[in-house]
Amino acid sequence: MIKTIAQIRLLQRLCQASIAIATICVAIFLGAILKIYHLKSDLGHLVEDVFLIATLMAGVLVLALRYIRCPVCHNVYVGKNEPTFFNEKCRYCGRRSGDTS
Repeated sequence: MIKTIAQIRLLQRLCQASIAIATICVAIFLGAILKIYHLKSDLGHLVEDVFLIATLMAGVLVLALRYIRCPVCHNVYVGKNEPTFFNEKCRYCGRRSGDTS
């Protein structure tokens, strides 16, 4: 279970990384479709698998981030009505990772 804001930030960064990886895979596929370069089929299958895993991971993490509560104020960390998924501090109490007071 999530007990610290640092753990929430880690999940946010994992989500950002998986979105970036999926975007890179899309760029690789677009380059092959536009015939900028040739993509071998075995490498294409590997990129496809990486794309699927990264997309699924990003989707699951976005859903998880949508409902994780702040360990300090116990409100939804990213905001309930208009969530901002990659913010550094809690939407309600303003606490960040490493804050002591």
